[in-house]
Amino acid sequence: MIDPFSLLPSYALERALDSALDSMARLAENLHGDKVAKGIRRLKSDGKFRAEFAGAVKAALVKFHRAYRDVDQEVAERLALDRRFWTGQALMTSMEAIIRQAGSTAADDARRTVEEHFRHHLGEEIGAERAHNALVCFLNCLAEEVWHLPELHGIYSLYLQRASAQATAAIVDELRELRRDTGRITQVPTQSISASEKATATAESVNNLPRDVMVVGRKTEIQRILRQPDRPGTLVIDTVNGMAGIGKTALAVHVAHKMRDDYPDGCFFLDLHGYTAGQPPLQAGEALGMLLRMARPLIGQIPLDMDERTALWRSAMSSKRALLVLDNALDHEQVRPLLPGTATCRVIITSRRQLTGLGHAQPLSLRCLQLRDAVQLLTNIIGAERAGREPGQVRTVAELCGRLPLALQLAGNRLKYRPEWDISSFARRLRAAKSRSLMLRAEDMALEAAFKLSYAGLEARQQLMFRRLSLHEGATICVGAAAALYDADRETVEDIIETLVDHSLLEEATAGRYQFHDLLKDFARNMATSSHESAELRSATERIIQFYLAGSRAASVHINTRLHPAVIVPDDTVSVRMCFAGRVEALRWMEQERLNLFGVARQAQQVVPTAVCDLAAAAAGFLLLRGYIREAVDLHSAAVGVASQEGGAAMRAVSHENCGTAKWELGSFQEALVCFNVALGLYKDLADVESEARVLDKIGFTYERTGDYPDALRVLQESFDIRSRLGDLHGQAKTLNSLGAVHWRKGTYVEALRCFVSALGTRIDISDLHGQARTLNNIGFTFERMNKFAESKEYLLRALDLALRLGDRQIENTVYNNLGYLHVKMGECELAQKYSLRGQVLARQTGSVYEEARALDGLGRARLCAGRRGEARGPLGQALILFQGLGVPEAVDIRRILADMDAADSRPGPTSEPDP
Repeated sequence: MIDPFSLLPSYALERALDSALDSMARLAENLHGDKVAKGIRRLKSDGKFRAEFAGAVKAALVKFHRAYRDVDQEVAERLALDRRFWTGQALMTSMEAIIRQAGSTAADDARRTVEEHFRHHLGEEIGAERAHNALVCFLNCLAEEVWHLPELHGIYSLYLQRASAQATAAIVDELRELRRDTGRITQVPTQSISASEKATATAESVNNLPRDVMVVGRKTEIQRILRQPDRPGTLVIDTVNGMAGIGKTALAVHVAHKMRDDYPDGCFFLDLHGYTAGQPPLQAGEALGMLLRMARPLIGQIPLDMDERTALWRSAMSSKRALLVLDNALDHEQVRPLLPGTATCRVIITSRRQLTGLGHAQPLSLRCLQLRDAVQLLTNIIGAERAGREPGQVRTVAELCGRLPLALQLAGNRLKYRPEWDISSFARRLRAAKSRSLMLRAEDMALEAAFKLSYAGLEARQQLMFRRLSLHEGATICVGAAAALYDADRETVEDIIETLVDHSLLEEATAGRYQFHDLLKDFARNMATSSHESAELRSATERIIQFYLAGSRAASVHINTRLHPAVIVPDDTVSVRMCFAGRVEALRWMEQERLNLFGVARQAQQVVPTAVCDLAAAAAGFLLLRGYIREAVDLHSAAVGVASQEGGAAMRAVSHENCGTAKWELGSFQEALVCFNVALGLYKDLADVESEARVLDKIGFTYERTGDYPDALRVLQESFDIRSRLGDLHGQAKTLNSLGAVHWRKGTYVEALRCFVSALGTRIDISDLHGQARTLNNIGFTFERMNKFAESKEYLLRALDLALRLGDRQIENTVYNNLGYLHVKMGECELAQKYSLRGQVLARQTGSVYEEARALDGLGRARLCAGRRGEARGPLGQALILFQGLGVPEAVDIRRILADMDAADSRPGPTSEPDP
């Protein structure tokens, strides 16, 4: 007789041992504590133990089966085919019975050898009884492996060829009964089965799809797979890829159930275990054997040769309309031999990797659910009534779960089985958790465990990159920033990043920019902080700060800061060097990295605090130019705080000046004055006359806005005198522009025009385009006050054109508001309203309260102009509130208009009689 255990391959023992150790560790954790469980888990990586144990088990089982054969060879052969024989406890009981009957000391020794391996390596405290149980656990796992081994097919053939027809029929009936009971497909040689049996077996189409589940959302993705591609004569392959827990399997199974009627010859589902805890990926040969046994239950011996198996599988599918779902694939090499060769079949493959090696496949990358779908999934789990009591908190939990289906399922289950919990309390716990991915777990299913499987599949350098990227505070990261974190060249880094994208551990947000899923970033950061490389993490953080500081400085060279030049510390503090081809490229880089700059500034406060001041100064011009005023105030306020604690006089002066400028643009004029006066005192102490004049100019302009015209003229004249002595044409033009604004406020428009025209001439001479746009606007609005509408419109449109070309949203905002006022005076009410509405939108985008108030003022006046008095009162009232909050003189004019409207409304008007 051929001994089945002598054919036992080493990988079956390996997988059975791993499964048994995992089960035993979980049990030990509950019964004996973490110490014993850790000891069991360590055995998984103990090579010596594994080698000794595998050899002992194989020898013991061979000896046992020989002892069994000596007692009753016929029974031994029959039981070798019986699924009930292959259970741990049954095998152990049979082993003991045979030992007693045969008196075989060899078999008894064999059993003791296996038990001793468990007892020795698990500690004496486990005891003989638990060692016995451990062996039963191992044999159970081994049985699952052996029952599907293609290497054992010859045993069935050999036995059945020798058996009588009556015995064969009995065994066939028994095996069919087992198949019906267990849902497992067993194989019996076709040459031993009658034609009627063959017909019966062939007629049964395979459908081992898992049960269908409700898929929330994903309508577009489902329709995309269901849509039959226009590629006649070609095998259609759909690959569904995405990160762990994104819902790939659920989607594939759901779609397969919808399609099954189109494939009457069978719907096959096979888990390839590409990412399964405690189980290695199926080899292509193993997978083919399983598919062949599904397709042909009576196939007989399956060839061992890989090419022959592939040919046999494709032959079996050649005339079929069948659907094949290959789930949890590791890579394209694992699935390629499993693909049918005919266009009548359809294949759906799921994988965490992008299977780019299958060039003719239709890829579908799953992203996280839309918020409404994530909320619906959570609601389905916890119940509509409970979700309805705290709808806002349900949305919060959905967001904290990153809208990831598996995370939502785990969170929902925790809430479902804890009805006494408030959803708000759970949301707070989730938000405060050190690791959300670790908190989201249920029994043996954990989000972090799923992530660890993906992480374990990476090479060492890819794992390092994964951890390093988690240090980046922004939403998206470019290759240059990643190179700074990893401390390598761009080409090397790009190659590693693309591998992370292929493994669905990173997403490409836009071309050349990458992002983490929130929960994956959380997991990666935990892996980084637990990797005992704190010095390396600090160095990486310092490098990313240097990268963004270098980029901001290089960009500031091309960006005119308009209100003042970028005043920053010398470049020798920056080790990284960057440059841009021109202003457009510099602006594009700053726009892309804007949010990242704020994240890096927060990091710098903990690592290199003074870098916050450097970053704020370098980004100041861009933030004002693009109108990111509130963000600028926050950044410069942080810089003031750091400079006051750790900076020198120059750093404190620059930080206060920048903060004052941002607050001025926001409309917080009194706070701006405080900052400017601090900066002025520091510049005087430093004998920095040029900076002193610059800040005097800003103080004068602030006095102009608050209606303090005498102080404004005095301070501006002081600034102009200093700049004249220095020969600073740029500065003189700015001061003249500010002096003109004061005269405009006073109503001396001729004097205002003289200042503006002089400033414009100088700015043209020195090619100050931003200054020209501002002065053109001022000249245009002065003509509006002088009722010279044609001249006013000409200059305002010139200013608007230049502002649009420069991308200067602050000037653009001011000009739109001034055009609104102009067209009110011209009686063109609809056009006036259009310009004022545009000004309102821009003001809200940039955060300028002053310009928003002016836009509302213009909108109200435009509606008055159109005779829509009722609609005018709202925007005028809002404008009054804003102007009063800013403490500017415009509030007086608004109050007068509203008082006139009240007076007009109180006068009795003509009555009208109804039409006869």
